Amino acid sequence: MRLIETSTHQVEEFVGEIPDYAILSHTWNPNEPEVTLADMAGNGIRDLRNSKFNKIRDVCKKAKEVGLKYCWVDTCCIDKSSSAELSESINSMYRWYQNSAICYVFLFDLKPPQTLDAQLHLCRWFTRGWTLQELLAPSILVFFDSAWHPRGSIRLRPSEHWPSQYHGSDYTTDLSGRVSSITGIPSKALAGTSSLRIMRAAEIMSWASGRETTRPEDMAYSLLGLFDVNMPLLYGEGNKAFARLQEEIVVRRGDLSLLAWSPPDNSVDTCSALAVSPASFSWCRGYHVVQRRGLNVEVGITNRGLRLGVRLLKQDAADQSPT
Repeated sequence: MRLIETSTHQVEEFVGEIPDYAILSHTWNPNEPEVTLADMAGNGIRDLRNSKFNKIRDVCKKAKEVGLKYCWVDTCCIDKSSSAELSESINSMYRWYQNSAICYVFLFDLKPPQTLDAQLHLCRWFTRGWTLQELLAPSILVFFDSAWHPRGSIRLRPSEHWPSQYHGSDYTTDLSGRVSSITGIPSKALAGTSSLRIMRAAEIMSWASGRETTRPEDMAYSLLGLFDVNMPLLYGEGNKAFARLQEEIVVRRGDLSLLAWSPPDNSVDTCSALAVSPASFSWCRGYHVVQRRGLNVEVGITNRGLRLGVRLLKQDAADQSPT
């Protein structure tokens, strides 16, 4: 894992024990170039006054303020020219956010002094596929506007890394209610009181139903960590990636709620038991999908696709009780 040293701005690589670090969650600004790993190794990093490096400089500054020596930024801590490294990084991404000391959410399109009630829901960060796991994985998220003014925070789990200087400031404004309303994610999940491991897959998929990724495969790859699934990346496979993800979830978890999807356009032109995209689960948002306890399910993957063996319950029409 590569980390940026917050004083020298040099990229260092760690194997084994990883020091405490801050992590950045952001969306790319289409009007500004993003810093790459090659840029950090080249001459450009020597002059952080170059506006291209503003985001790197600012996240390093915020990390230093709370006593953290390192930070991680996706654009310049991953060698995306290496397919092997890219695959390993995407399969590790959820864990990297989960293990961070603090996550800084930078909203480039939230301009001060815009009010949160009027503008927060319009931020691009809430529409991207990758930022869903970046919202749910860390223990602490602090939200900043385009001028790096703190606008509030969410504390998903107790953490020893909540900085003492953040108490009684704009950092402590609780955004969990607003974010729950925007994303459709229940407050209990944002508060860390309900584990993703016990929630039905269809409900989690519904949280991604309104999100987008630049490449179709990334719609599946960005959800790997939410379901504790690892799988090889095959760019060029298109929507097959989402089918592979569903197969892995069903096999690993025996969760048949993935079959409770509905085409978003009400079409019936399909011959698969699996959905084409998370959009098919949009109707599950706000609903609790229940799978009967004790249901005997045998799941397997064959050369013809997903194979399910389910013991059905006969229901007596008189008393509506299963027999």
